[in-house]
Amino acid sequence: MALPDNQIEEHHPALFWLEFEMNSQLTSHIESSEEGESSWITLAGAALSESGVVGASALRYGLEDMLADFRLPQAEEHRVQKLIGAAENVRPFKDLASSEHLAEDILDVLHTLGRLRTLHSENPKEA
Repeated sequence: MALPDNQIEEHHPALFWLEFEMNSQLTSHIESSEEGESSWITLAGAALSESGVVGASALRYGLEDMLADFRLPQAEEHRVQKLIGAAENVRPFKDLASSEHLAEDILDVLHTLGRLRTLHSENPKEA
């Protein structure tokens, strides 16, 4: 299945949206947490453990962005870094454009996003 891309701006609209949505969800979970409350990391870890390879990589990439965008307490930063793991576990969204299985990879990331959202909605005190 071929999906459209925008060669002028050198991005794939679906991948652009997935990256935006991952960052948006993670940002929302961090910003809605009380200071010192880090269950969002636990929930991200749960979503990570239930994700496929591509979805997990996308979530790790989003978590890396959160480390760059937020000044987290050292203990939280350490927990996030443990979830991210080694650099080879993280694949930028733009790299998915060259995948032979782009549609399946997109569905895997959508599953991860859905699971992350569900976990946070099922745990309102923790989200």
